[in-house]
Amino acid sequence: MSRDISAQLTNRREAGLGTTNYLYDGANTVEELNAADTVLARYAQGAGIDEPLAASRSTTEFYNADGLGSITSLGTSAGALSDSFVYDTFGNLGSLTGSFAQSFRYTSREWDSEAGLYYYRARYYDPQVGRFLSEDPIGFRAGINMFEYVHNNPTNSIDPSGKQAQKSPFCDRDGTCSIHLTCLPTHGTEFTHCDVTTRNGHL
Repeated sequence: MSRDISAQLTNRREAGLGTTNYLYDGANTVEELNAADTVLARYAQGAGIDEPLAASRSTTEFYNADGLGSITSLGTSAGALSDSFVYDTFGNLGSLTGSFAQSFRYTSREWDSEAGLYYYRARYYDPQVGRFLSEDPIGFRAGINMFEYVHNNPTNSIDPSGKQAQKSPFCDRDGTCSIHLTCLPTHGTEFTHCDVTTRNGHL
């Protein structure tokens, strides 16, 4: 694996798959390419960080997320549900259906299936223990425990940079979370707009 000076993953080598190179728009992944610079996948992202909307490989699929931004399902352009994901509080995958190749999972961060870890830009997170594997780069400004994940409050908080916990942008002070999603197409290429309200990060 290689990273640039901002700690973004620039390429990764996987057994049997060769090298995958990553292109970014700001902090978000927008393309994956092989060593010959052939595009393997394209991603449509929202205006913020970690807001994937759609992924395109041989087909295009659309993301659905909960109040923390965790990907809960994927749908086809025909409106059929193709993949689904269920997580526990700290991001361990409880159940999985479907086989569309994409890595965005818990809090829309990238899942490294070989390592069994989530990539949170500045460092890696292990959902089995609910901790980061390395110290917080900002040191004691993050608190006295530099390995903890979102101050042990994963139902309301996220840490897209791997440096500083923050309240989910979809949550208000009483723990009610809401997220606005672009739904699956209903008529040709037309899309409807959905409001999904969650509490404490759960539907």
